[in-house]
Amino acid sequence: MKKTVIKSQSKKKRKRKSSCKYRLKKHEKYQLICTIFVVIKRQFPDLFLQISKLPDYRKRPQYEVKELIFSGLLMFLFKQKTRNDADNVSKNLDYQDNMKRIFGVRVADMDTVDLFLRKLEPVELELVKQAMFRELLKSKVLQKYRFADKFYMLAIDGTGLQSFDYEPYPGCPFKKYKSGKKVWTTYVLEAKIIGANGFSLSLATEWVENPTDEKFDKQDCEFKAFKRMSEKLKKNFPRLPLVILLDGLYPKEPIFSICKNNNWSYIITLKDKSLKSVQEEIADQLLFKNYQLANNLTADRTHWLKNDYKFFESIEYKNQNLFVLETLFEKKVMTLISLIFLPVN
Repeated sequence: MKKTVIKSQSKKKRKRKSSCKYRLKKHEKYQLICTIFVVIKRQFPDLFLQISKLPDYRKRPQYEVKELIFSGLLMFLFKQKTRNDADNVSKNLDYQDNMKRIFGVRVADMDTVDLFLRKLEPVELELVKQAMFRELLKSKVLQKYRFADKFYMLAIDGTGLQSFDYEPYPGCPFKKYKSGKKVWTTYVLEAKIIGANGFSLSLATEWVENPTDEKFDKQDCEFKAFKRMSEKLKKNFPRLPLVILLDGLYPKEPIFSICKNNNWSYIITLKDKSLKSVQEEIADQLLFKNYQLANNLTADRTHWLKNDYKFFESIEYKNQNLFVLETLFEKKVMTLISLIFLPVN
């Protein structure tokens, strides 16, 4: 008798926990929807109008273009893993009614969204993204995230999204192993405006793709994509003051020249074996103690964090006058060396 009572009590507790989790998730989704509504209304009042102007290649449209794009965004905002999961959520009539009441759009089925996006050129969505960024610049929302009250920090990095054992689309980059196996990877270069608080906003996207209409000796790569992206950024935002943030793959020509010609400052991670002449100059200045010292003491929830800095000035490299900042993070016992093309205070 006692065992049955204990089992029934444990079942009730599980039901309570599951119901509490469900209510919490439902409340979080409600808060997210309210936040999206407020942001669109305040910052992007013409967003749905801009999306509606995207080209539509369908002959018998069941949904409006803005409904298809917004439904695709909801799938990612709610972190739904598959299109089937998104469709199961949208079958809830309350969900449909709330979206219609708040945003004035219907939630489309994801197969229709997928078919539409397959025919839509990515450049069209890039134009909408750039228009949204210009609205934020006009409203001066991003000014508090600027570096030295002047520069917007733009982090650029490449990432692999998916890997396949077959060619998913023409021009997809591939890697061939000694065993003869081929692996195709969808690779993209992303540029994001970032802030010191972890804030990030996508500004430009460049896909790494091989040419499909001609033969090639070398595949497309991150450096070639960076050249194309830099041309786009300079064309679309010619007067935007930027500090380009790059990882240890980039401290080389023609990256320095591209940034200099575009009047961009940059901060690039310097690896131990990169730029031997710069490394030798740093070693000489260390020997003669020709550098400045500084430190910074901060704290997280459990530890005091002490960061030590060394500044090296006027290091010449191929007509580039560089500053070098060496940072020692004591908590992780890690040293980070950065090349800087702007005066260091």
